[in-house]
Amino acid sequence: MFRRKPVSFYSGHRFRRESINEMKTKCLISILATMVVCIVAGCAAAPLNVETSGPAVAQTLGVSSSDITYLGSCAFGQAPPSGIHVSFTDGVVVLTRDTLVLMAGKLPHAVPIQRIEFREMRGVDLRHFGRGRQLQILTAGGITVVERIPTTVQVYDALRQRGIPEWKGDKYYLMRPKAMIVPIPL
Repeated sequence: MFRRKPVSFYSGHRFRRESINEMKTKCLISILATMVVCIVAGCAAAPLNVETSGPAVAQTLGVSSSDITYLGSCAFGQAPPSGIHVSFTDGVVVLTRDTLVLMAGKLPHAVPIQRIEFREMRGVDLRHFGRGRQLQILTAGGITVVERIPTTVQVYDALRQRGIPEWKGDKYYLMRPKAMIVPIPL
């Protein structure tokens, strides 16, 4: 009967004709290669550290760079008096000799939002929920929740070493869900 010839996207006789399967394979390989490059580039991004980012943060906070003992990315928010949902803000957590500072945004444009002096802290708790870890800080103003810190345990230990008492929170706080609009048929 009738046989179809392989589809060619090239004109002229000098080019080899490619079948659809060969083109799909090349496309898949290029997509996978792009994904690998993106993943490697994302993993190769330098994490925040005191040596490289400390001077800029110290200038923003009005302290000397030698006062900064820890610097890392995080998400933070204030826990509600009742309920389990917190509106988290992406930002930076900074430990100085006597203060924990939470800054909103990414460096170098991060802005200090909350300063908690160690003497104001009534307790600190490290909560686990599956693979996630959450730092909860009890103050007179309520509970401040900090999570997504690359070295959560290190920050918890640093606060405990500075004399902040251990406190056991009664819940793990979750991110406040985004508002959802549900269409209602008329």
